[in-house]
Amino acid sequence: MQSSNLQQLLQSFSSLELRELRKFLTSPFYNTRTDLVQLFDYLVENQSASKEQVWQHLQPDQPSMTKSCGC
Repeated sequence: MQSSNLQQLLQSFSSLELRELRKFLTSPFYNTRTDLVQLFDYLVENQSASKEQVWQHLQPDQPSMTKSCGC
């Protein structure tokens, strides 16, 4: 499977940079969307996850991403 640009970018960060990015994402001043934090956490923990796996983790009650958006 080919990594997405976002996955490649996250893999290039050090653990310190990942911690600081998470702090930024959880700051209510910069971000009010909790789903972005969930996405970040999932991608950091599952670096080889496919788009379908990410979708199923974030939207378990929704149909497949490819079926719902025509991707």
